[in-house]
Amino acid sequence: LIIGIDTASGEVGKYVGVAATLGPNFSSYYTKVLKVNESEEIRGSVGVLVHGALDSFSRSHKVYPKLIVVYRDGIGVGQKVEVFEPEYKGILKTLEEKSPKTKLIYAIISKKHNIRFFERHNEKMLENPRPGTIISTDICLLYTSPSPRDLSTSRMPSSACKKKKKKK
Repeated sequence: LIIGIDTASGEVGKYVGVAATLGPNFSSYYTKVLKVNESEEIRGSVGVLVHGALDSFSRSHKVYPKLIVVYRDGIGVGQKVEVFEPEYKGILKTLEEKSPKTKLIYAIISKKHNIRFFERHNEKMLENPRPGTIISTDICLLYTSPSPRDLSTSRMPSSACKKKKKKK
């Protein structure tokens, strides 16, 4: 089950929405948007939205998914810690109630960064990387722990990709 979560705000209010794939061919979906009042309400709504996606998946397949991948957008750089833990805990609570064996991957997607990549073709020429290029080191800021359900030992983004210093 792949779930995308995003928030939006404007003159008419704040909203949190979810879109989840329900089939192996990514051709059927569960979608829901909730109007919310405050940031606290957004964080609480994420668990409710994931709950609905899980129920829809189980109705379609008569079983809960083995793995859920959550892509979370709409989180500002300064909000990552305050938003991640309550939402993650809300999703874990839903999983414990519905499907304790389901594994969870939670990725925060951030488009507001200054990282740029170039591919060197010769000593004088740099170009944008070709489509499909994968950058796999020292970029991704991971939220990890020995147990995915143990937040007490999670590493937050500031420590996720730091190089370990060698002891003298």
